[in-house]
Amino acid sequence: MYRGFESLSLRHLLVGSAPADYKGQKAFADEFNKRTHSIKHKIDPLFNDKILSALSKEQINDAYRDLFSVYFEEPSNVQKLTLDMSKESAIGGFNVLSLMLKTPYFTPDCNLIPALRSLTVPTLIIHGNQDIIPVDTAKTVQQAIQDSKVVYLNDCGHFPYIEKPNEFFSSIRSFLSKVEQR
Repeated sequence: MYRGFESLSLRHLLVGSAPADYKGQKAFADEFNKRTHSIKHKIDPLFNDKILSALSKEQINDAYRDLFSVYFEEPSNVQKLTLDMSKESAIGGFNVLSLMLKTPYFTPDCNLIPALRSLTVPTLIIHGNQDIIPVDTAKTVQQAIQDSKVVYLNDCGHFPYIEKPNEFFSSIRSFLSKVEQR
Protein backbone atom coordinates (compact mmCIF):
# COMPACT_ATOMS: atom_id res chain seq x y z
CA MET A 1 0.00 0.00 0.00
CA TYR A 2 1.30 3.43 -0.86
CA ARG A 3 1.91 5.77 2.04
CA GLY A 4 -1.05 8.08 2.60
CA PHE A 5 -3.71 5.80 1.12
CA GLU A 6 -4.08 3.30 3.97
CA SER A 7 -7.27 4.68 5.53
CA LEU A 8 -9.03 5.93 2.43
CA SER A 9 -11.77 4.06 0.65
CA LEU A 10 -11.21 4.38 -3.07
CA ARG A 11 -14.32 3.98 -5.14
CA HIS A 12 -13.20 3.44 -8.72
CA LEU A 13 -9.85 4.23 -10.24
CA LEU A 14 -9.34 3.50 -13.91
CA VAL A 15 -5.86 3.81 -15.37
CA GLY A 16 -5.41 3.38 -19.12
CA SER A 17 -9.00 2.23 -19.48
CA ALA A 18 -9.77 -0.51 -21.95
CA PRO A 19 -12.02 0.49 -24.83
CA ALA A 20 -15.71 0.27 -23.99
CA ASP A 21 -16.93 -0.24 -27.52
CA TYR A 22 -15.82 -1.67 -30.83
CA LYS A 23 -14.79 1.73 -32.22
CA GLY A 24 -12.31 2.10 -29.35
CA GLN A 25 -11.11 -1.48 -29.72
CA LYS A 26 -10.45 -0.92 -33.42
CA ALA A 27 -8.56 2.31 -32.70
CA PHE A 28 -6.46 0.49 -30.08
CA ALA A 29 -5.75 -2.45 -32.42
CA ASP A 30 -4.71 -0.07 -35.20
CA GLU A 31 -2.38 1.83 -32.86
CA PHE A 32 -0.99 -1.42 -31.43
CA ASN A 33 -0.22 -2.73 -34.93
CA LYS A 34 1.39 0.58 -35.91
CA ARG A 35 3.60 0.73 -32.81
CA THR A 36 4.62 -2.93 -32.86
CA HIS A 37 5.27 -3.22 -36.60
CA SER A 38 9.04 -2.83 -36.27
CA ILE A 39 9.31 -5.24 -33.31
CA LYS A 40 6.81 -7.84 -34.45
CA HIS A 41 9.52 -10.49 -34.79
CA LYS A 42 10.52 -9.88 -31.15
CA ILE A 43 7.02 -10.16 -29.69
CA ASP A 44 5.48 -12.84 -31.91
CA PRO A 45 6.51 -15.64 -29.50
CA LEU A 46 4.15 -14.15 -26.88
CA PHE A 47 1.23 -14.92 -29.20
CA ASN A 48 2.18 -18.50 -30.07
CA ASP A 49 1.88 -21.02 -27.23
CA LYS A 50 4.22 -23.57 -28.82
CA ILE A 51 7.04 -21.07 -29.33
CA LEU A 52 6.33 -19.44 -25.96
CA SER A 53 6.62 -22.72 -24.09
CA ALA A 54 10.08 -23.29 -25.62
CA LEU A 55 11.47 -19.97 -24.37
CA SER A 56 13.49 -19.50 -21.20
CA LYS A 57 12.27 -17.21 -18.44
CA GLU A 58 14.81 -14.58 -19.54
CA GLN A 59 13.64 -14.75 -23.17
CA ILE A 60 10.02 -14.38 -22.04
CA ASN A 61 10.86 -11.34 -19.92
CA ASP A 62 12.81 -9.81 -22.81
CA ALA A 63 9.85 -10.32 -25.17
CA TYR A 64 7.46 -8.73 -22.65
CA ARG A 65 9.85 -5.82 -22.18
CA ASP A 66 9.87 -5.33 -25.96
CA LEU A 67 6.06 -5.50 -26.04
CA PHE A 68 5.56 -3.08 -23.14
CA SER A 69 8.07 -0.59 -24.56
CA VAL A 70 5.41 0.59 -27.03
CA TYR A 71 3.07 1.38 -24.15
CA PHE A 72 5.40 4.11 -22.87
CA GLU A 73 5.66 7.66 -24.16
CA GLU A 74 9.44 7.22 -23.87
CA PRO A 75 10.14 3.56 -24.76
CA SER A 76 13.37 3.43 -22.72
CA ASN A 77 11.23 3.89 -19.58
CA VAL A 78 10.30 0.22 -19.96
CA GLN A 79 13.52 -0.47 -18.02
CA LYS A 80 11.78 0.97 -14.94
CA LEU A 81 9.04 -1.66 -15.22
CA THR A 82 9.59 -4.62 -12.91
CA LEU A 83 9.13 -7.84 -14.86
CA ASP A 84 9.51 -11.32 -13.42
CA MET A 85 7.35 -13.50 -15.64
CA SER A 86 7.58 -17.24 -15.16
CA LYS A 87 6.98 -19.53 -18.11
CA GLU A 88 3.75 -20.73 -16.45
CA SER A 89 2.53 -17.17 -15.97
CA ALA A 90 3.29 -16.26 -19.59
CA ILE A 91 1.48 -19.34 -20.88
CA GLY A 92 -1.43 -18.54 -18.55
CA GLY A 93 -1.54 -15.02 -19.99
CA PHE A 94 -1.57 -16.45 -23.50
CA ASN A 95 -4.46 -18.76 -22.56
CA VAL A 96 -6.45 -15.88 -21.04
CA LEU A 97 -5.91 -13.78 -24.17
CA SER A 98 -7.00 -16.70 -26.35
CA LEU A 99 -10.21 -17.06 -24.33
CA MET A 100 -10.86 -13.30 -24.37
CA LEU A 101 -10.57 -13.21 -28.15
CA LYS A 102 -13.42 -15.73 -28.32
CA THR A 103 -15.80 -13.56 -26.29
CA PRO A 104 -18.26 -10.98 -27.63
CA TYR A 105 -16.01 -8.22 -26.26
CA PHE A 106 -13.92 -8.28 -29.41
CA THR A 107 -16.78 -8.04 -31.89
CA PRO A 108 -18.54 -5.13 -33.62
CA ASP A 109 -21.55 -5.75 -31.37
CA CYS A 110 -19.60 -4.95 -28.21
CA ASN A 111 -20.88 -1.92 -26.34
CA LEU A 112 -20.19 -1.59 -22.63
CA ILE A 113 -21.47 2.00 -22.49
CA PRO A 114 -24.94 1.05 -21.11
CA ALA A 115 -23.31 -0.93 -18.31
CA LEU A 116 -20.97 1.97 -17.51
CA ARG A 117 -23.98 4.30 -17.31
CA SER A 118 -25.30 2.22 -14.43
CA LEU A 119 -22.25 2.98 -12.26
CA THR A 120 -23.03 5.45 -9.51
CA VAL A 121 -19.82 5.55 -7.47
CA PRO A 122 -17.23 8.31 -7.79
CA THR A 123 -14.72 7.34 -10.46
CA LEU A 124 -11.35 8.79 -11.35
CA ILE A 125 -9.97 8.00 -14.79
CA ILE A 126 -6.28 8.68 -15.38
CA HIS A 127 -5.05 8.49 -18.94
CA GLY A 128 -1.73 9.34 -20.56
CA ASN A 129 -2.02 11.48 -23.68
CA GLN A 130 0.49 9.21 -25.42
CA ASP A 131 -1.06 5.95 -24.22
CA ILE A 132 -1.32 3.20 -26.83
CA ILE A 133 -5.00 3.10 -25.86
CA PRO A 134 -6.45 6.15 -27.60
CA VAL A 135 -7.37 9.21 -25.54
CA ASP A 136 -10.93 9.05 -26.91
CA THR A 137 -11.36 5.82 -24.94
CA ALA A 138 -10.98 7.66 -21.65
CA LYS A 139 -13.34 10.39 -22.83
CA THR A 140 -15.98 7.82 -23.86
CA VAL A 141 -15.73 6.04 -20.50
CA GLN A 142 -15.88 9.33 -18.58
CA GLN A 143 -18.96 10.47 -20.48
CA ALA A 144 -20.71 7.18 -19.67
CA ILE A 145 -20.00 7.13 -15.91
CA GLN A 146 -22.14 9.79 -14.30
CA ASP A 147 -19.93 10.67 -11.30
CA SER A 148 -16.55 10.54 -12.99
CA LYS A 149 -13.61 12.76 -13.72
CA VAL A 150 -10.79 12.21 -16.19
CA VAL A 151 -7.24 13.45 -15.75
CA TYR A 152 -5.05 13.47 -18.84
CA LEU A 153 -1.30 13.39 -18.28
CA ASN A 154 0.98 14.93 -20.91
CA ASP A 155 4.15 13.15 -22.04
CA CYS A 156 2.80 9.94 -20.56
CA GLY A 157 1.84 6.54 -21.90
CA HIS A 158 0.08 3.56 -20.31
CA PHE A 159 2.11 3.48 -17.09
CA PRO A 160 1.59 6.89 -15.43
CA TYR A 161 2.78 5.62 -12.05
CA ILE A 162 6.17 5.10 -13.73
CA GLU A 163 6.30 7.99 -16.20
CA LYS A 164 4.48 10.64 -14.17
CA PRO A 165 4.34 9.38 -10.55
CA ASN A 166 3.99 12.83 -8.93
CA GLU A 167 1.07 13.83 -11.12
CA PHE A 168 -0.46 10.36 -10.89
CA PHE A 169 -0.49 10.18 -7.09
CA SER A 170 -1.37 13.86 -6.73
CA SER A 171 -4.46 13.27 -8.89
CA ILE A 172 -5.48 10.32 -6.74
CA ARG A 173 -4.97 12.26 -3.50
CA SER A 174 -7.01 15.18 -4.81
CA PHE A 175 -9.82 12.89 -5.96
CA LEU A 176 -9.89 11.02 -2.66
CA SER A 177 -9.94 14.16 -0.56
CA LYS A 178 -12.95 15.44 -2.52
CA VAL A 179 -14.74 12.08 -2.26
CA GLU A 180 -14.07 11.88 1.48
CA GLN A 181 -15.50 15.42 2.00
CA ARG A 182 -18.87 14.41 0.55
